[in-house]
Amino acid sequence: MRAISKFFRKVITKLSKHMDQVNSANESNVSFDHEKTIFTSDEPISTQSYDKLNRALFAHRIAETLATRQESSNLIIGLFAPWGAGKTSVLKMMSESLEQYHDVIVVEFNPWYCQTEEQLLRTFFNTLADSLNQKITGIKEDIGKILKDYGCILSLASVRLPFVTFSTGNTAKELGDKLSATTLSETKDKIEQILNKNKKKVIILIDDIDRLDKKEIHVIFKLVKLSCGFDYISYILAFDDNVVSAALGEKYGAGNQKDGRSFLEKIIQVPLHLPQANPVTIRKMVLEAIDNAIKNVDVTLENDEKYRLLRCLDSGMIQHFLTPRTIKVYKNALEFAIPLLKNEVNTVDHIIIEGIRILFPTLYTTISKNYDIFIDGITTQDSNGNLSIDTILQPALSHLTGDEKDSIKNNLLGQIFPRILRDYDKEEAEIEWGSQQRICSHRYFKRYFTYSIPIDDISDTDINLFLEEILTKNMPDIRKDLLVISKNDLPTLIALLKFKFGNITPNQAIILSQAISSNADLIPAGNSSMFLSHYEESGIFISRLLKIIPDIEERQRCAEEILHNANPLSFCSECYRWIEAAAKNSNSPFFQENGKNKLLSIVINRIKSAEALKPAHLEFGKKASSLYYLWSKQDGKEGIEPVLKARFEQHPEEMDSFIACYLGDAWTANGPVRADLLTGQYNFINESILSSEYIIDNLTKRYGAALADPQYYDLPDDMPDGLRFAHQFVFLHNQINQLQGQPEKTQAET
Repeated sequence: MRAISKFFRKVITKLSKHMDQVNSANESNVSFDHEKTIFTSDEPISTQSYDKLNRALFAHRIAETLATRQESSNLIIGLFAPWGAGKTSVLKMMSESLEQYHDVIVVEFNPWYCQTEEQLLRTFFNTLADSLNQKITGIKEDIGKILKDYGCILSLASVRLPFVTFSTGNTAKELGDKLSATTLSETKDKIEQILNKNKKKVIILIDDIDRLDKKEIHVIFKLVKLSCGFDYISYILAFDDNVVSAALGEKYGAGNQKDGRSFLEKIIQVPLHLPQANPVTIRKMVLEAIDNAIKNVDVTLENDEKYRLLRCLDSGMIQHFLTPRTIKVYKNALEFAIPLLKNEVNTVDHIIIEGIRILFPTLYTTISKNYDIFIDGITTQDSNGNLSIDTILQPALSHLTGDEKDSIKNNLLGQIFPRILRDYDKEEAEIEWGSQQRICSHRYFKRYFTYSIPIDDISDTDINLFLEEILTKNMPDIRKDLLVISKNDLPTLIALLKFKFGNITPNQAIILSQAISSNADLIPAGNSSMFLSHYEESGIFISRLLKIIPDIEERQRCAEEILHNANPLSFCSECYRWIEAAAKNSNSPFFQENGKNKLLSIVINRIKSAEALKPAHLEFGKKASSLYYLWSKQDGKEGIEPVLKARFEQHPEEMDSFIACYLGDAWTANGPVRADLLTGQYNFINESILSSEYIIDNLTKRYGAALADPQYYDLPDDMPDGLRFAHQFVFLHNQINQLQGQPEKTQAET
């Protein structure tokens, strides 16, 4: 095994050098320190000085007992423990303790290399022979040759003993030749005489029996039973008694584990269970594994994060690290995964989710496939009924007790997915958890399960570098960076930049706000959610950047630059809308005296200039309504109406697109559609923008008899949008005029 490990270490070293060359030629944000990242092999400890589990005394006691016992009869000791618990390490420490006894010969036999019963017998006795030849010298007869002959005879003969049978290996002629020279009994006596004469005890260590297949396990115990009659020879057999009992039960009994144990009892004279590792020691080993993994990538945890990690470990994980091997696997998992996502995810959450993957693989898969439940605490429904957090945890943790399940839910999962325990304000929680790169953030969840940045996501490393360099670049270069970093998805970049507010400096805020506003043509149309459009999200983002700037004069200058250069013009009005809201909601002066009026004048001047070139309702569609609103806010209806009337006199058909710019979206099963014209929209147009009488005159002249009986709801699906809008506008006009012409009604009657 050491030779194999050495071979693979050489392969990995060469591969690492090759990958270094490849990475240096590629644009990559992930770097690995091959000197620091050292995966732990599954090799056992070689000496008692490396004993961390306090088992050296146990190993020494077994070795001392075998070496000093006065009886010459054979003894078979069983060392029982699950896979990975440290049986091999204990055998190594026994072997070390036995070195001080010069009358003891230790033989380590590995049955893995043998594929047949005959090969097993020959190999076993050849191994024993080679060991004795090295330790017993100066005698007339060659004990090694005698043992090899004994093994050869057994491998050729059909030997039957209680409970065991070995089949004939070679031809009857070979068997006759061997048996004519000696017999099994005579050979056995010779071996015992030589051992007695030289005062030698032989202790045979056989490990990893539980890793063999069932047939090979049967053969091993046949061998032990067959050779255990030798005086001066003792065995220590290390295996998982549950695994071996089940295998033996299928062969020597009714096929159950109980019968297998009965068979073991006839062979094992001293059954010993490996001492359980001290929980304090296990905890220390786990913490060392974590500490080494994060130090290798130069990550330092803040005190509150350390506390959160320790709480998760102590309440939901440590007690499930049952063997040293599990800790090694966990350490290797961390050393592999953490460098891949350094600076891209929350390190503590990453450490915890990797622990869940190693300790509770079914739970790990359950989490990855039930995003909504763990992120939002949402109860979903399928064909089997409601799926709550408790429902899906049941099969994932079916092997645990009720108390253990509760502990994992409340103290482990509840720490990394808080919403499964109680409600949180969605927006505030997302900002907080996103800024910490938590697994419970919608933006970061996928990263923990892909070991990479998903194709529809943006690297935090790239964002941090962008923010660092933004102060040294001009706007054309910043635009190029925005295109590259955002992967032509500026809304996603803005969503991730929100999580960086705690680290953005005032100077960065100034440049970033101007960069986003002047490149808003990269922001696509449509909504980021059911409630906010991409424009609205971006406008809010810019208003929040202004809050970072502490100096009022500097903030005023920045806001003016934003509105002067915002592109397109429709985004300029969006910026003003949210900047005005931020100033209104501020507890302290947000701008200079009369500063808001200066900002509004900038927007209105740009709107008027643009309107002279191309009307807003043609250029910006629905977004034109906000431009007309701002225009009327400063100049009133008397300032905007003449401009619009002059346009409609020349292009009366444009009245349809003008009305359409005030219609919102409605959601149906088939997606968004244009909403109906509402009374509030009619009133605003009539009172603030353009006389309803003028609009009615335009519509009736153009559509004539088609509007003789205006309707609001019962309109054909295939009716052109312009005619539908005209119907609804005329209908509302008539309804409102009728109400105004009737006697005044109370509010309740209205």
